[in-house]
Amino acid sequence: MSAQPTEFQPQVFLSGFTLDPDGNIENLSFFQNDDKNIPVRIYNSPPFEVNVKWEFMNADDVVLENGTITFPANALDQRKFFAFFHSN
Repeated sequence: MSAQPTEFQPQVFLSGFTLDPDGNIENLSFFQNDDKNIPVRIYNSPPFEVNVKWEFMNADDVVLENGTITFPANALDQRKFFAFFHSN
């Protein structure tokens, strides 16, 4: 048996997309010159930085870009709980 976490576990949510009837994210379509922005929000922000890694893949699951969004410690208190994953 493992010990229970001693800090709130951060939860990160994405938005800006539509779900199909089975609850899966429907494919997003972008043109090459479009900015690709996906809103990202953190809840239960702990007293330490939270790094959120992301990947942008094409329809064949080939990773085109990736990166990390860093939320600061106590992001909710600092009002820095909202970010965008931005891809060129």
